[in-house]
Amino acid sequence: MKGQLEAALRRGGLFGEVAPVAVTAKVTAGEPAPAKLEGDAGGLTLLAYPSLRFYDGRSAVSSWLQEAPDSITQAVWDAWVEVPEETAKKLGVAQGDMLAVKSPHGGLELPAYISPTLHPGTVAIPLGHRYSPYQRPRYVAADRRSLNPMALLPATADATSGGLAFMAVKVTLTKLGTRRPLAVLQATH
Repeated sequence: MKGQLEAALRRGGLFGEVAPVAVTAKVTAGEPAPAKLEGDAGGLTLLAYPSLRFYDGRSAVSSWLQEAPDSITQAVWDAWVEVPEETAKKLGVAQGDMLAVKSPHGGLELPAYISPTLHPGTVAIPLGHRYSPYQRPRYVAADRRSLNPMALLPATADATSGGLAFMAVKVTLTKLGTRRPLAVLQATH
């Protein structure tokens, strides 16, 4: 047995003959259907995406993860709404301007992060920031409002996948006239 293992390790594995298998490709042409989005027809498509640090919010209570910068924006300790440069120019929005983000299901107030790479006609908000079930004030009384974009989404499943409908709404942005600059660790991009 030991000799067989050593021989397999020298060869890089166990190899044997496999009978060929015939595969018939049955590919049917499909037409992509446009997403049916709820909300203002002139609104922006909301892209709510799982955070690399907090996923859906279950890790948001970890202060060391709060201090780790987001891999795209380099922002720490806060939530934001990513706004495409083109849209920001149209709305007169600058980095750190507070925006009201509203959908038919709810609303959030978040600082703007101006994105040079986000597609015009969309906004993006990472999931998991200040997710209220896990929020624990440590040293100061914390703001108890959630900043999780789940508040903007319908409580329905996607018809095709059966999963949560993450891309199901259009939102509107309104400037609030206040600013909350984001803590961005490397503002080199």
